[in-house]
Amino acid sequence: MSYSERLFADFIIKNREDAVQMSIAELGNRLGIAQSTIVATTKKLGFAGWKEFRISLAAELVNPINTWEQKQAEQQELKTCQQVISSNISFLQEISRTIKAEEFEKVVERMICAKRIALLGIGTSNVLAQEAFDSFFRLGLPVEVFCDWHHQQLCASRLDKDCIAIFFSQSGVNKDIIFLADRAKECGCTMIGISNFRNTPFSKFMDILLAPLSAPSSYHDNHFALRIPILGIIEILYYMIAEHMGSKYQKELALNFKIAKSSAV
Repeated sequence: MSYSERLFADFIIKNREDAVQMSIAELGNRLGIAQSTIVATTKKLGFAGWKEFRISLAAELVNPINTWEQKQAEQQELKTCQQVISSNISFLQEISRTIKAEEFEKVVERMICAKRIALLGIGTSNVLAQEAFDSFFRLGLPVEVFCDWHHQQLCASRLDKDCIAIFFSQSGVNKDIIFLADRAKECGCTMIGISNFRNTPFSKFMDILLAPLSAPSSYHDNHFALRIPILGIIEILYYMIAEHMGSKYQKELALNFKIAKSSAV
């Protein structure tokens, strides 16, 4: 490696958590080297450029070091069910500890006033987007969700300043959801992120981020399995919106009960 390339490599090795949050311009200024040198170095390492390298680095950081088997060996006195319940309780407690009530209020205010609310997620995170659709649609909000990748791209491209895009990403490093966020950002809509983890490439695009955890759980061998925190956030938003709706909420609730009753066998 050249002198400049070694500067880059040494910084990444010693400051991985900081590096994943930096743009190529920020990194170049920090190190005093040209952006072209950073791109050339990442290509030498087998990546298309800084963006792909940063996403790969972030994915490596959020992978738990301890496996499920290692955790069981360390805590043999705990039953599997106790481990899962305890870890999920701690996740939910982190929501109240790390996410301010004001942040939830900001999201609620924007959702109530929005012309359209696009709910976007990829893979297992799309399942969470559909859960959110089921909750918010029952409140009468103008929400929409798509499973098809082509439809999601069209949806993200047709938003405007009066719309909201709510992105769901369990890991915060999926390149496809980042692609959709980049496309929606260009439309000038309000960007809201719901995720498990803060300080990821995904979070950089968001005007408001609701994410309770700073690092992966040591209780799970796969951080993509963490759905409880996001489901908790969805439920909090549901009831906060209901409070703002006042008597209108009772009308929507009555309509839901009426339809459910007529559909019962």
